[in-house]
Amino acid sequence: MANPPDAWVEDARNLDNAEQLLHSAHGILLETPAIADFLRNETNKRIVVAPKGYGKTFLLKSKRILLQQISENLSCLPENQLVDATISDSPSLSQADVQRFVDYTFWCQVWSAALMLSVVKSSAKYYPLDPDDFRSAVMRQLLLSSYPVSPFDALKRLINSDREFQQARRSHDLTTLMSYYRQIRHPVAVFVDTIDEYFEGYVSQSEVDADASYVHRNKDSRIWIVGQLGICRAIRELLGVNSHVKIFASIRKEAFNSLDYYDRNAVNISSLVVQLHYSANELSRIFDNNISAMQRDDLVQPREVTPIARFLSESRFTLITLARVRNS
Repeated sequence: MANPPDAWVEDARNLDNAEQLLHSAHGILLETPAIADFLRNETNKRIVVAPKGYGKTFLLKSKRILLQQISENLSCLPENQLVDATISDSPSLSQADVQRFVDYTFWCQVWSAALMLSVVKSSAKYYPLDPDDFRSAVMRQLLLSSYPVSPFDALKRLINSDREFQQARRSHDLTTLMSYYRQIRHPVAVFVDTIDEYFEGYVSQSEVDADASYVHRNKDSRIWIVGQLGICRAIRELLGVNSHVKIFASIRKEAFNSLDYYDRNAVNISSLVVQLHYSANELSRIFDNNISAMQRDDLVQPREVTPIARFLSESRFTLITLARVRNS
């Protein structure tokens, strides 16, 4: 007998068992029209946008498992976990680094290179690489590594040295990389998560204004924003290079709100976006789904009719309802 879904999953990063995650997806995940569209096999949606805690990670993991179920030939990245995720380990920034890191174009280019590099390296068993095609040391090191290289692995290495990244550009290695990327004909799906958390290392929370949640140490929040928007532009551009490769990512709504300011093609990128938001009725249904997944012994009044009454008891539920009526 299959295990019941886990109730009240606070952090989907801890949910990596495929069977259990599927149970949770079917038993707890509320399929709003936007979510249902994203989970469709032939969807054109690639980017999940939402505030923190809205279920972006859970949705990306569910998408990967569903795709793997219907396609035996699908290669998924990263290889060792459901989504590519990392913690912030950002270095201290010089003034030159700050100027480079606040540049939206820089992040579009470096994300594009990181994504292509990860895919091309993982596909080398189908499409062998010739190391002599690449002149820069950083590209050769990453492509010839004996270990899998995830998009985050590649990104961190590429941004570590501006000199090395510029050398890769000047030597036309990025053009060569794109040629390899274009040749791939087997299906590949890439899943990148926690981008916002990685870039939090470049910013500090403001203690002055609670609404200005992300302020750079030099009073500049652009790194946190453009670092996330860059992958959106990269996904849009790479979609036109090779339709066999599907790249899925999640970013924060607070960053996405600035897309129109940074990108003149914001409309095209927005067509790939699914934004998560829930009505009061949908939030109520999410609560009901979680309560229904709870063990009977954990419920206050397991014999009550409604889920919320089983969770809180009828008397407490009545008091809460009355309080809401008085305050409305």
